[in-house]
Amino acid sequence: MDVRERRRVIAVGEARTNRIRRSRRPEQPDSGPGRDRVVPGLKVASVLATTVLILLPAGTAHNLSLLGGHLAVTWSELVTPLLVAHIALMPARSPANIRLSALSAILGLLAVPAVLSPSLSSALAAFFNFAFGVIAGFAIGYVWTLVPSDRLNSVDIGVLVSSTIISIQVFAAISGKANDAIHVSAATDLGGSNYLAGILAVLALAAYGRLRVVGAPVVAYGLIVIPVAAIVSTLSRGGLVALAVGACVVLWQDTSHTTWVVPRRMALVAILFVASYGLARISAIRGQGIDLNVSTRYALFRLAWNGFLSSPLTGQGWATFRDVTRDSIGEPITFAHNLLLSFLQIGGILAVPLLVIIVRWTILAAKHRPEMLPAIAAGIALAMTDPLLEGFVGGLVMWIALYPTSTSGRPGIRALVNYQRDLGASGGSESLGAGVTRAPSRRPWPQNS
Repeated sequence: MDVRERRRVIAVGEARTNRIRRSRRPEQPDSGPGRDRVVPGLKVASVLATTVLILLPAGTAHNLSLLGGHLAVTWSELVTPLLVAHIALMPARSPANIRLSALSAILGLLAVPAVLSPSLSSALAAFFNFAFGVIAGFAIGYVWTLVPSDRLNSVDIGVLVSSTIISIQVFAAISGKANDAIHVSAATDLGGSNYLAGILAVLALAAYGRLRVVGAPVVAYGLIVIPVAAIVSTLSRGGLVALAVGACVVLWQDTSHTTWVVPRRMALVAILFVASYGLARISAIRGQGIDLNVSTRYALFRLAWNGFLSSPLTGQGWATFRDVTRDSIGEPITFAHNLLLSFLQIGGILAVPLLVIIVRWTILAAKHRPEMLPAIAAGIALAMTDPLLEGFVGGLVMWIALYPTSTSGRPGIRALVNYQRDLGASGGSESLGAGVTRAPSRRPWPQNS
């Protein structure tokens, strides 16, 4: 075969390979360095999304009067309308529009219990905080799936900066406190210790997933140590369980080194023992046995379930749980400390679509965005014993992680492993047709032709 014929065979093989690659990926263009040319306005959207994240630790900006009550508006909530308006002016993408329509319908359903609530001002304030968290999380998650994914982007930086600042605030709040006062003192303008622990767990594990995707150097993972240390320092049992669940998911889904399967499975058992020991130590330091905590949670669960049974269609409404708990256990508590029972108590059957969306998007994350699955698992684990998605910041960070990535066509870690495995079917080389092969690309993601 002469040189000209060999070049022709190679060209034909490359064209065939490019067609196969395109057929294996969704029609939407993958994220990459040229993505801003594909989606006009993406740079501005990413700056606004990053701004919302960085402003999270700033807390409340203003208290608005609302029907005789007040609504605390955070700095992040002030920027959120700008982000949403800018995204609305960007070129429409039908999958995102469908998801936004579904979430809008769900928010409309959950607005009904707020309007019907006997305490209208408190109910509207609680609903608006929840709704803003959903909208902001959806918007940032949407932008996050569009920006380049093969390197650290501005949204990644926003996640890291926000988690670091919140951690520093936690350290400052507990500085100099006695052991039995640390858990109560670990509070900021965003919320109490358990709520902060859930926020930091989701942010830390989401950042860890992104660092794995971009192949960051080992020293970069030191940024994850800061929020993890802050979670432990809050003495939050729910936060420790959330970290343990997230770590177990990380070890279970890691398929990069097949020879380490048995050690990884053994590490899962070790995590369970460490978490059990940690729970015992936290109880000893706080001077509060876990039995009291469990009995209190059980009482809240029972009250929430009875509230749902008393009004199964529309629930009891937003912020009505305070009156129920004040009369039953002598302390006003806003939410039921359980994701399922809390929303059933608030909205009854009207809240079921929201729970279905959470389950559905978690399944999609496991398939298409596995780097976010540890963060989602940690958040849901904490949400089963403490409020998280009901608030603005907790809901925001969870919906960022939950947002499905199928809109961008960006593969996750497992998809990358499968892709590299396909390329390595012939001794680690890529077939170009006519028996001609070449070494696979060293880039971490499949690239557009």
